[in-house]
Amino acid sequence: MENKKRQERDELKGKYWKLMISGGAKTERYDGQKKSGLAIIRRILKENVPMEVKVQKELRAPGASIASTGAGKVVIQKSKSSEGKHADTIESMRSTIESLMQTALKHIAVEQQESLKRMQALYEQQRENIDNFWKSHTEVLQDKITVLEDRIARSRRSCTIM
Repeated sequence: MENKKRQERDELKGKYWKLMISGGAKTERYDGQKKSGLAIIRRILKENVPMEVKVQKELRAPGASIASTGAGKVVIQKSKSSEGKHADTIESMRSTIESLMQTALKHIAVEQQESLKRMQALYEQQRENIDNFWKSHTEVLQDKITVLEDRIARSRRSCTIM
């Protein structure tokens, strides 16, 4: 069992952690106990030497800015390249929205024309109903007027006879 664990640890060191170890990283075994964990933390704190990264060194130069550092240049380059990518996406979206709006407006225009035709048909039907109503009432009134005129004429004739 111990031999297998050692073999696994050697494989990790030789294969997966090799680059980090060659760069100065250290490994230490943790056995799952609090005492072992504290020992590792004490060693790290004792051996921990403050380290300055490249961007910090570059920023100490007179007139230096984030944009003038290697890291800043990479960020700016990535930002510009993604800006173009997003501009294409925005333009594509704008074009799609414009196309959808034109299609929607055409559908609305067709619906409005159909609605207008239905309203015109209803108007014509109502107008015809009103015309028929007035025509029938006019005929009735005309008949009553004729009856009244006949009565008046008969009344006059009967008045002249007396």
